[in-house]
Amino acid sequence: MGALTDPLLLATKAGAAASMAVLATQLFGLKDALSAGFVAVVCVSPTAYAGLRRGFEQVLGSVLGAGVTMALLFLLKAPQLVPLLVLSAVLFSVLLCMRLRLEQGYVVASFTSLYFASGLYASTSVALENRFGALALGIAAATFTNMLVSFLYAERILERRMRLTRALVAKALSSAGDESAGTVDATFEPAFAVVSELRTDLDGAARELFGRAPVGALATAHRDEAIRLRTLLHLAKTLVLLGQPTEVLTEAIASLEKGAPLAEDAVDEALRAVIAA
Repeated sequence: MGALTDPLLLATKAGAAASMAVLATQLFGLKDALSAGFVAVVCVSPTAYAGLRRGFEQVLGSVLGAGVTMALLFLLKAPQLVPLLVLSAVLFSVLLCMRLRLEQGYVVASFTSLYFASGLYASTSVALENRFGALALGIAAATFTNMLVSFLYAERILERRMRLTRALVAKALSSAGDESAGTVDATFEPAFAVVSELRTDLDGAARELFGRAPVGALATAHRDEAIRLRTLLHLAKTLVLLGQPTEVLTEAIASLEKGAPLAEDAVDEALRAVIAA
């Protein structure tokens, strides 16, 4: 769970999306509520854009898992060879996903391999219909949930995540002066990870909220501030590694500790102070 995640909101969204996906399988007569609910939970994200991207990986992973397993079924049909079938199918599915850089796809590819190798359905066509129908319903349920929450609470969520990030960056910067070069990674890496997570979320939010002023403009402004925060962290880390004082960052730290946005010229001013020193 990311440092910026609200546990209650995540749990509510996951529960709502999974419930909606399971209900949809009943309405459409599909016999794979498990897959639909699982995919819905996986695709729950801060933005609909990020959820669709995860869903795309789920589909690609499932296609790879199904394709590999069905190809191997022609060679390993006998019931006593099922363990070997599972080993081979999962092995090749995971390798393919890693090769294609599907960071989350290997999990669902393995699941799909087990799905087809287990022989739950009488024919391949029925298995395909249930598996990919469940995938579509899970992605649709998660996307609807993500979009609904974003429409209702986007501004509040963006402000909360930005506030948390400023506080974490301020904490890292304020303690930087007390750190030695040997412990600098332990000080800065958590802050870098949080800023990276925020930047990814804001990239998706800026796309999703495009045209929804003023929330879309707010997402873009926060994304730009996240870039400045990352630059400031790099500057502070460099100062510590060079054994230079970090007092030039005092004003920026004070602003972040108050929860105020990092000014557009804050990084430039810090750089000028470092050069002047």
